[in-house]
Formats: sequence, structure tokens, C-alpha cells
Amino acid sequence: MGKEGKNERRAIEKADEERYGITSDEKEDFIDERTEYRNAFDKALEEQTVTDALTGLKNRKFLVNELENSLPFIRGEIEEHRRRGVEQLKEAALLFIDLDNFKKVNDTFGHTEGDTVLKKVAEILTGSVRKSDIVARFGGDEFYIFLSSANKDKAIEIANEICENLRNDPKLHERTVTASIGVRPIDASNVADSETLIKQADVAVYKAKEGKNQVLVYEEGMKMLDSDV
Repeated sequence: MGKEGKNERRAIEKADEERYGITSDEKEDFIDERTEYRNAFDKALEEQTVTDALTGLKNRKFLVNELENSLPFIRGEIEEHRRRGVEQLKEAALLFIDLDNFKKVNDTFGHTEGDTVLKKVAEILTGSVRKSDIVARFGGDEFYIFLSSANKDKAIEIANEICENLRNDPKLHERTVTASIGVRPIDASNVADSETLIKQADVAVYKAKEGKNQVLVYEEGMKMLDSDV
């Protein structure tokens, strides 16, 4: 920077000092702090768009995005293992947890008590899976869990454990709240797009609701009434 440029910059800094009562260094610190605050605000705002306000769990948007991001990887694993002649493939699973008798809680004890039950369920679900798994509330009394690395047997084991944990909780037992769970295993032979996987987990839980408080695995050919899945 030439002499004229330095003089011009100094003149601007002096004018700022007189106008705002702060030095150039203080102004830079202020700008840095404001930028840091803005970044934190944007991050918090983004977090709100993928978080369920009541339970603090992730929401449908987040889970679907994570599911979609994982499926190409699974498909890539399929091709890689086939080339290498390896039979064992990467597996995952989607669980649909639908609460039994929850409407009765709202009707009998009110929505405040219903919210308390939902928070307790969220706590139990989170404590029943690994940190790498995604627990999400889709709305109402419907929850989904994406098990990013679990075969069919492991997914069934986790689903049954969730049923037991919910059934044995004193608060939920008092309100006769249990859960029906649909399991949709995902592997090389049956990988599909995210919306199809969600619908098929829905099919399984629909069948599980016929008996309530049980786990049912989706199988090809299962259909809901008026469903084209």
C-alpha cells in the first residue's frame, strides 16, 4: 500500500473513531464478535429445523435425509462385495414405533400428561439404542429409529428390548401405554428408496397393531388396506 493509500485508510479510521467512539482494533473485534454470534445463531436456527420441539429428538426431515444419504453407500457396498465375491453385505434397519393406547391418555388425562408421556418415551427410546442410531419423532405418537448397522436379527432384538423397556416403565405402565413396532430390514437384496422403506415399515406396524405390544417384521407381499405398497 502506497503512502497515499495509508493516509486515506488512517483518515477513515480516524473518522470512525470520532463517529463511533471506537478505535479500528475495537471495531474489528466488534465485527468478529458479531460474525461469531451470527454463525452461532444460524447454526441454532438450522438445528431447530431438524429437531422436534417437544421431545428434543430429531424430526422426520433429519431422519429421511440421513436415510437417503446412507442408501447409496449400501448400494455401493453391494457392487463392491459382488466384485470381490464376498457374501456378507452391509445391513441396516428401520423401526417404526407406534404407541398403543396413547389417545386414551390424552382423552382421559389431558394433553399436558400426553406430552409428559411422549417425553418419557423419547427418553426410553434414546437409551435403548446406540449413539450412532437415529431416533426421530415424526409427529403425534409415531417414532422412527434408523439402525445404521444392524442385521435383521439384531434389529428384532433391539425392537423387542424397546417393547420391554416401554412396558416395564412405571409411568407408562400406569397409563397402560405400550408400543407396536414394525421392522424393515435393509440389505443388498431389498434396498429401496427412503419413502418406500418408510411405507413398508408402516405396513408392518399396521399389522402389529392388530395385536398391540408386539414386534412384526415387514415381509414382501404384506399390504395395508387401500395401500399400493
